[in-house]
Amino acid sequence: MSGFFDWLKALSGRFPNDELPVLAYKKDVPATAREVAFAYLFGDCVEQDYAQALKWYGRSERDNYFFVGACHYKLKNYSAAVRYFKKEIARKAYGSQMSMAARALAECYRNGIGTKPSSKRSQQYAMLEGNAGGTARDTYWSGICSLLGLGVREDVAEGLRLLELAAHEGEDWAWMRLGKIYLRGEFSVARDVEKAMEYIGRTHRQPELAAYYMREAQNAKKP
Repeated sequence: MSGFFDWLKALSGRFPNDELPVLAYKKDVPATAREVAFAYLFGDCVEQDYAQALKWYGRSERDNYFFVGACHYKLKNYSAAVRYFKKEIARKAYGSQMSMAARALAECYRNGIGTKPSSKRSQQYAMLEGNAGGTARDTYWSGICSLLGLGVREDVAEGLRLLELAAHEGEDWAWMRLGKIYLRGEFSVARDVEKAMEYIGRTHRQPELAAYYMREAQNAKKP
């Protein structure tokens, strides 16, 4: 993801704001569309924007069917969300995205969101969810879905619980997300800069992003 952080340099005034998305395709700033999409999805160094995330996931749609559907869900385009969740299932790429799509479809059919309610189909997708994942990464993404309400009902307490579980199971991204939450006091969590620094300091896979948030935490401690 190193190219993504070159792209982020634009935030310091290197490029006009309206050029930010274009930078993903500049040869000297080789971030991928997926990386830019995740930045908008999570609000990493840019303002969270589901419409922009959807736009960038669409550049490599086939590999991101769940996230395309999740953005549609957040934008209340529920029938489109269901359609993309089904595309993710049909891809049969067993793992986190398939598990999340199955969970989302189970809830959509249970509550009649974007489709006619069907307890039978809800149960079928709920069973599929249980067979599609099982790793710390799956736990992390399940927590993210609950926390942000990506395709499912938003449940902050459950999202935080799953992120904590994933972190202690060794998922670096969970430490990062929890650190950011405590750093900024997101989701009505009490702000705790010391705890944020501890959590961010436990991440290893994304040193540039960890350094970005660590600097923010250090600045927050200054009198």
